[in-house]
Amino acid sequence: MKNYLLLILAGLLILFSKASAVGVNTDIPPNPINTLNKQLQEKETKLLKKEAEMDKQIFIGGGIILALVLLNFYLDYRHRIKDES
Repeated sequence: MKNYLLLILAGLLILFSKASAVGVNTDIPPNPINTLNKQLQEKETKLLKKEAEMDKQIFIGGGIILALVLLNFYLDYRHRIKDES
């Protein structure tokens, strides 16, 4: 009895493993909608790359502006101390 169960389980395992290995490949012929979709996806990836580059530039620019503002406060502070002396 156990041998039959093992045989059935092994058969089911083989059956399901082959069934899952068989892939369905459907090629849709190119049409205007498919080509537009592909073009939109390519543009979207380009725009996302540009956006990431701009985020880096904005971050760097903001850091430079912050450094200049802090330098201005420091120089104003030093100038006031000199005037008070």
